[in-house]
Formats: sequence, C-alpha cells, structure tokens
Amino acid sequence: MNRLNLKTAGIFAALLLLIIPSLLPLFNSGFFVSDDGSWIIIRLTAFYDTIRDGQIPARFIERLNFGYGYPVANFLYPGYLYLGSIIHIVGFGFIDTVKILFGMSLVFSGIFSFIWLRRLFGNTDSLLGALVYVYSPYHIYDIYKRGSLGEALSIAVLPFVFYGIEKGSTLIIAFSVFSILLFHNTLAIFFLPLIPIYALLRKTFIRSLPGIILGGLMSSFFTIPALVELRYTKFSQTPISNPLEYFADLSLIGYSTVFIFVGVVLLSFIIYKNNFKKIPYLSLLVFFSAVLLISLVLASHLSIFIWNIINSSYIQFPYRFLSLLLISVSFTAAYLSYILFSKAKITIFAFTILITGFFSYQYLSNIKYLDFPDEYYSTNEATTTVHNEYMPIWVRANPIERPKERVEVLSGDVSISNFQEKSNRIEFDTIVSSDSRIRINTIYWPGWKLFVEGEERDIFYDNERGVMEFEMKQYDERVYISLQDDLVRTISNTISLVAALILVYYIARPVIKI
Repeated sequence: MNRLNLKTAGIFAALLLLIIPSLLPLFNSGFFVSDDGSWIIIRLTAFYDTIRDGQIPARFIERLNFGYGYPVANFLYPGYLYLGSIIHIVGFGFIDTVKILFGMSLVFSGIFSFIWLRRLFGNTDSLLGALVYVYSPYHIYDIYKRGSLGEALSIAVLPFVFYGIEKGSTLIIAFSVFSILLFHNTLAIFFLPLIPIYALLRKTFIRSLPGIILGGLMSSFFTIPALVELRYTKFSQTPISNPLEYFADLSLIGYSTVFIFVGVVLLSFIIYKNNFKKIPYLSLLVFFSAVLLISLVLASHLSIFIWNIINSSYIQFPYRFLSLLLISVSFTAAYLSYILFSKAKITIFAFTILITGFFSYQYLSNIKYLDFPDEYYSTNEATTTVHNEYMPIWVRANPIERPKERVEVLSGDVSISNFQEKSNRIEFDTIVSSDSRIRINTIYWPGWKLFVEGEERDIFYDNERGVMEFEMKQYDERVYISLQDDLVRTISNTISLVAALILVYYIARPVIKI
C-alpha cells in the first residue's frame, strides 16, 4: 500500500471512530422514546407476519387496525420494512433490528458522504464534510427525537447517488435511486430533482441517465400503486398537522450551518474580486449554496407566507426541508476547507466539528427509554399512522376494538367450520341451510376476490365498517377469499422485475460473450 493510500485508510478509520459517539444511545437496553420509533417497530412486526404469509410485495397488513386490516404498506415507505424483515430472519429481535437499521443509517451517512466528497476534495476536507453530515443537529434530532427511520435511511443514501455519478456507475446510481424511492416518500420528492441537476453540472447526464431511469423503474411495484390507489383512501381529506407549528429554530438548524454560510458569503466575495474561472467546482458551489439557502428559508419562519398558501398535507413539517440542508452544508463545509483554509485546516476542522457536536449533543443526551419486550410491539394492533389517513374512503366508522367474531352470519342459517386466515387469504367450510348473507370482519381493499364452490361471487362493502359481505346460496359449502394483484399492481410488479433484469444484464455485459 503506498503512502497516499495509507493516509486515506487512516482518515477513513478516523471517520469510523468519530461516528461511534452518535451510535452510543443505540446500545442502551430498551428502545429510545421518540415520535415515531414505537410505530416503526409495530409496523415492522406486522409487516413481517404479512411477508411470512407469502404476500409479496406486502400491501395489506392484516393485523393492524384492530385486526380489520390496513393498506399502509401500499403507501408508506416500505424500504426499511423489507430490510428489517431480512435482518429479523437472520435472528435479531424486532427492537434490535430497528436499532441496527438506525445504526446503519448513521454509519453509511458518514461512509457515503466521505467517499463522495473524496472524489472532489482532499482527505481532511472530505472527513470534515462527512462528520458535518452525520452530526448536523437535524440529522441527530431526526433519529433520536423523531425516530424517523425512513428519513434516516434516505438521508444516508443520497450522497451515494452522487458518488455513483462521479464514478460513472450505473449499478450504484440505480440502486441508490431505487432505495431513496422506497425509504421515504417525502424525501424522495426533495432528493430526486437534485440527482439529474448534479449529473448535468458534472457533465455526466447522458452516462448517468440509464441508472436514474432503471432505479425509478425498479421501484414501480411500490410507487405506481401508491400514486394510483391513493384516491381510495382518506389521505387527501385528512389534515395531518399544522405546518405553522413546525418551523425550525436556530438550534435545529445549527450554529455550524451559520458559520459555514458566512464562509460561503466570504468565498463569494473573494470570487467576485478575483478571477472566478480559477475557482474549482464553481457550478457545484453555486448549486449547493442555492440548495442550502432554499432549505433554510422553507424550513424557517421566513417561509410562513408560502405555508399559508400551499397544501402541506404531504410534507407535513416545514423542518423536513432541513434534510436538504444536510447535503448542502456537508458539501460547502468540505469545499470551504479545500479552498480557504489550506494553512489553518486543522484549526478550522476542529472548530467546525466542536460547534456541530456541541449543538447536536442536546439530542444525543437526556434520552429516555422504554424497556419492553418484542411481544409488546408484536401484539399492538393500531394503524401506526397519525390520523388513520390511509383508511379506505368507504369506511364510515373507524374500528376501535377487535371484532368479536371474524365471521358473522347476518341472515339465514349457516354453520361454519375449518376457518383459516392469513393476511392474503381466508377460507372456511359451511353448511348452508337457506340463502344467507355473511360478513367477514376484514376491511375491503381492491384485489380481494371471493370464490364460493370455485365460482367467483360479488363482494359488498357498503356498510358502516367497510368490511366484506357476500351472499350464499343454499347447499354452498366451500368459501375462499384471496387478495390478488389487480391490473395496475401486476403491471407495476412486471416493470420492476424487467428493470431489475435489465440492470443485471447491463452489469454482466462485460462477462457475457455473445
């Protein structure tokens, strides 16, 4: 190993060591108290049961909503649920699985931002940018106070896309775009426009385009049904939060951000006074400075007039725009270190890290924990969403307790036996003495199909609970109900599969001899 590689390896080792303090709360017993953390674990336990039933892709989670079922996985960032299920299968409990995923998000935030910035700047500059990315107050707040695992994973992957663009790797770009789309709906809207712009600025747009397209297509199994079928839910009718109550203050933005922003202003003055053509990566500086400024405005009270106009039901919290600040402040910190502080690099490095860490410490300390076993979460039957916003529009009365019976005979004379139920199928035998009407206490969702004696029958759900009802004729015996993919989901699944196969072929081309 040559001297340069040894130095890079040493810097990389230093990065991993310096990330460790951000991970320490994850090693405590129990799970940290946060806004979404408990819901994340509950949803994972129910999702895993659904996958185990063979419902892949998982869309309708049977255990949630007091056992009436809830289509949350069809709409709300399932990426961590698939990853978590794999980790759980390996042998980790659900609580530890979620902790592992949070830990991975922090570690890979540092690694991916470092290897990206290392393509542009020196080792020390890249280390500074990576540590700013990991320890920016909003990043730590997002994990330990909000417990937003989907956002944390999406934040971790974003610099990996830029690394893939720098490296010219279709595989990395496709994988990263695919991951961002599955890890968090809102952040995907924030992050995806940055990717083609970055590729254009780096003059690699055409080379990067196959990866961007393939990554988007691979996520079709989730994104297309989520967009098409959202109209079946109460999402658009449900106010999730008042955005005017969720602006970011200076402690969440971080004083290190102010310091870096002042540095950008200073550098702009220097560029203005000198020959700007000699400034490297000028277009990237302008781009990330603009992103930094826009994110600051939209996350703070400065944008109050905008939030009084726009429909904020999808974004919910203005401070979410600070996720854009993370990538921009990481780049500008590394850039300023590279350009301005060649003679005082270590001093500036230490100062920046100290003030970043100082204002992040409040979110790493005073953390409370709930020391419950996995069973506490795996038996919870709530919807795991704030206001049940993915409830089908035909449900007029939301469930408040489990049904007393899974199958009810509403009229007629029916005897039921051999009842079996999974998240995607229900079956039982009957003895029907007269024409009857039966209710299954599972909320109807498009795709449920009813077969009686092998013949498809109509499902009715125009009742207060929106659950499935159907008619039975005298002497009918066998009932089978299954959740199947409709045309939209089938096409979406096919697009994802074909895109994945194209990517495999694209990567394997040098090996394949035709």
